[in-house]
Amino acid sequence: MSRKGEHREASNASRRSSELEPAAGAFTADVTNGDVHVELRGRGEIELAGDIVGGPAKQVTASGRHLVLMKGGVGIRTRV
Repeated sequence: MSRKGEHREASNASRRSSELEPAAGAFTADVTNGDVHVELRGRGEIELAGDIVGGPAKQVTASGRHLVLMKGGVGIRTRV
């Protein structure tokens, strides 16, 4: 493989790995007594995924600009 091809392959691998890595760290949201809103104020979209402890849902995933982690751990809803 030529040097140019090696560079292109490394660049693509780097881009793929960065697409899989979270842009922000993990956090815990307490939804025992109310909803928790997560809103992106800039451009783009948020993607949240995680496990629910103590609620009827076990795992949740959602993407959008405004996500609502619902009271009682029942899930996530999106707002427009």
